[in-house]
Amino acid sequence: MTTVITWYSGPRGATWHAVDTGIGALLGADAEGRPLVTVQPGGGKENPSLVAGPARSGIGGPGPVLIGTTVDFLAAAASRGEPPYREPHPGLRTIGSGWSTLPFHLVRSGPGPDDLAEILTRRGGRIAVPPPTTSDELTFQRVLACYGTSYRELAGHGVAVWHAGYDDIEAAFGRGEVDYLFGATAAPAAVISAIGRTARGGTLLPLPDMLISDLGRGWGYQPGTIPADHYPGMQARALPTVVMRTTYVVNADASDESVYQVTNRMLASRSALAGLHPSMAGFDPAALRRNPPVPLHEGARRAYAEHGHGSDR
Repeated sequence: MTTVITWYSGPRGATWHAVDTGIGALLGADAEGRPLVTVQPGGGKENPSLVAGPARSGIGGPGPVLIGTTVDFLAAAASRGEPPYREPHPGLRTIGSGWSTLPFHLVRSGPGPDDLAEILTRRGGRIAVPPPTTSDELTFQRVLACYGTSYRELAGHGVAVWHAGYDDIEAAFGRGEVDYLFGATAAPAAVISAIGRTARGGTLLPLPDMLISDLGRGWGYQPGTIPADHYPGMQARALPTVVMRTTYVVNADASDESVYQVTNRMLASRSALAGLHPSMAGFDPAALRRNPPVPLHEGARRAYAEHGHGSDR
């Protein structure tokens, strides 16, 4: 395979970025030694549009291979042109959904309330949330709606919300500049553990049952848990949360052969993928291609069939 691939991932410091960089290394280099994959920081919300927005209809001759990391419900929403997307993305395809599960983490550093309703009304509170390009921030907007509030109301009673990538968020916790983090990342996540090692320490908090039900009923998030042994010293038990499922999307006009080669290499590298992050250890190739949120790319379909996972649509 000599096609150069642009892979839109998560923010630097996020688990997605580390894993996708590792996948790029697995895919190797061309005959001249140039990496086949260039990983670009992005976010789950914007990546479907970067890969196959309305301007890329998927109709016409072969195009460059553009891959994006997103989550299941955002891929489906982008394809149909449902919020937060303004137009359908007809050129969106997938190489499988469910590669890893991303639980939402609510972390407190230092003293403060544990109850989310109180956190959102605590005067002087400082909450870190990944950038507006991400599914994390979109979900935070939905959390605020569930509690009948908004960014403007938070600012009005003295709550500061700070958007940054995980590297910068980790550094801000280390400086004592942030009190809470709300974000989704594959667990166990290095950035969460690092917050626990800061001078003020860190405590992982459960999401309220009411919020879990609301996000599931209104937006299709799935209930889940963060196991008790994921963050020693930060949690005493398994904690309820909501989860998203990692989905890799690709533009429809990418050549079948290139997408086949990428998917085939990933399916053949299950142990290596698990070595990139524990969240990749339990992926099920048969389930990955079952009822995908957007259609499978034909190149990916061929790879799944050759690995014994059927050719049905």
